[in-house]
Amino acid sequence: MTATAVELNTMSDLNNLKELTWTAATADADTLAEVFTFSPTGKRFLFLVDLTAGSTAEAGVTVAFSAGTLWAGQAISGSATNDKIYAIEVDTARVKGASGVVTVTLTPGAEKLLGDHACQVMAIDLI
Repeated sequence: MTATAVELNTMSDLNNLKELTWTAATADADTLAEVFTFSPTGKRFLFLVDLTAGSTAEAGVTVAFSAGTLWAGQAISGSATNDKIYAIEVDTARVKGASGVVTVTLTPGAEKLLGDHACQVMAIDLI
């Protein structure tokens, strides 16, 4: 499975008014998971999941970060329901791999991430 790269926003970008760019899901088959990747540079980051535009979705989405390879490596996961925007602040050391990449997998319960959930994600590096 090919990973979808997420554009990383940084706090320095946010010192001025800036339009934030979402990365849309591309997985368009029932229960098909999609992997998203990005390379944070700060100690912490925010990861946002927007499920507000999915008009046909009924089941939620599982959001799972792979454990990192650093001393503090730990997998993190949670469940997101429809019609909401979710945010999680994560310690980069828990989920960053040796190559500097964070991998997060979104898995829909029964529908399509793209067609039913209209799922989109965003990452923001914190200072």
